Amino acid sequence: MSEATIQKKILDWLKREGYWAVKVGLSNRNGCPDILASIDGYFVGVEVKNTGKIKNVSVLQRYQINEINNSGGLAFVTDSLTDCQIKIKKIKDGIINGTNLPAVRFQNG
Repeated sequence: MSEATIQKKILDWLKREGYWAVKVGLSNRNGCPDILASIDGYFVGVEVKNTGKIKNVSVLQRYQINEINNSGGLAFVTDSLTDCQIKIKKIKDGIINGTNLPAVRFQNG
């Protein structure tokens, strides 16, 4: 399946779930993830690859994913809606990449 098709499926699902999400078309940061979202108060970046090409991540994309993760956000690579849903569930469960998420989040008000 193409990246564009997978991106659309992920965006549609995120929006149906009530999350804020946008597809990044052009960014002033090369390697920025394809989709940016706010999920239960967490900043999430989703880099989408063609089905079966999940390992085809450029050095710059990997760098940006690491920068997001190191700054308190969450970012990952996916190649399907199902894989993305599993990773989002892990975020919602408070665990991703084997690391417990911070207990405190910024909230409005």
